[in-house]
Amino acid sequence: MLRHPISKKDKKSLLQEISRLYSFLNLDYDQPFEHGRDDEGEYLILGRDIVLFKTGSKWIPSLKYIIKNNIKPSPVLYVDRGAVNALLRGADLMAPGVRGVEGSF
Repeated sequence: MLRHPISKKDKKSLLQEISRLYSFLNLDYDQPFEHGRDDEGEYLILGRDIVLFKTGSKWIPSLKYIIKNNIKPSPVLYVDRGAVNALLRGADLMAPGVRGVEGSF
């Protein structure tokens, strides 16, 4: 993978775009971000962690980074086992299957 530091100008515009889409990441401008590229795509890297990867023209947060930093994107909806099975078969979610909500939709 090829890696290089991001210029201040590029970092500012990139972090503004990402903050609009993923405010829960709380990325700090002063952190030493790098841009990475390989055969599979582009990456935004912080230290040894891939923070975001690019698919098409859209940046997507790395699940590994979210879990490692205990970031909880909200809102979260908790459903019972019966609802999970129905949802996996393509059904709509019904109110009786909802067991809890964190955040607001």
